[in-house]
Amino acid sequence: MLDNVKTGNFIAVSRKQKGLTQRELAEQLGISDKAVSKWETGKGMPDVSVIPVLCEILSVSSNELLAGERLSTEESFNKKAEENIMELMKSNKKERSRSRWSFSGGLAGLLLLLLYLLALGGLKRDYMIRLIDIPSLFCVVGITGLVLATAGRLGDLFKGIALCFRKDEGENTSDEMLRQRQASYKAVNLAIFANILGGITGTLTASIYAITLVSSLGELGPKVAIALLTLFYGIFFAIILLPVRERIFG
Repeated sequence: MLDNVKTGNFIAVSRKQKGLTQRELAEQLGISDKAVSKWETGKGMPDVSVIPVLCEILSVSSNELLAGERLSTEESFNKKAEENIMELMKSNKKERSRSRWSFSGGLAGLLLLLLYLLALGGLKRDYMIRLIDIPSLFCVVGITGLVLATAGRLGDLFKGIALCFRKDEGENTSDEMLRQRQASYKAVNLAIFANILGGITGTLTASIYAITLVSSLGELGPKVAIALLTLFYGIFFAIILLPVRERIFG
């Protein structure tokens, strides 16, 4: 049986023997240091797509990693290999079950969100139209696109979104696929940051501009409300990208 705590301790010890911090190991894997922390505290296991590179960095075999200990004799090595294969098969079965629940939960959440939007629209016919501001959208999307293009990550973002809907279990562990997933993970992280940055920048700019134009406090309220839509869009797009980031390695 796979022991998350035992494997986590083994990863921590092997990492320290290599003189690496959690952040340094995470950077080499293209993931967050929080993920490494979860492994080492037994709260999670490395994804199958990460295991080959993780083993290479720590100079251990995949069997040793999953067993959470060094394996010496050939007999014990083969025995552990068989046990680990069986446990991974069970783990994959649980993962498929979890994916079905995730899909059902996501569908239910989407339906509830649509009902919420319909309820808002029912309160006042033009209410939803007021939530649409084209200049605010241009601001957020423009800043996000500029940041990603400057960093050379724009293509990786779209590839990361495509990876969420791709079923390529056979290619999951290839070096090329792993590098693409790592690049996409970084691109999505940058896009989340850029969306929030765009929202804050647009809201501040529009608010300052509105203050300089209005002649009374009564006119200021509606203009600031419109300015806040930019921040709303930025946060909204960032939230949408969060599940995309989590599914890149899943």
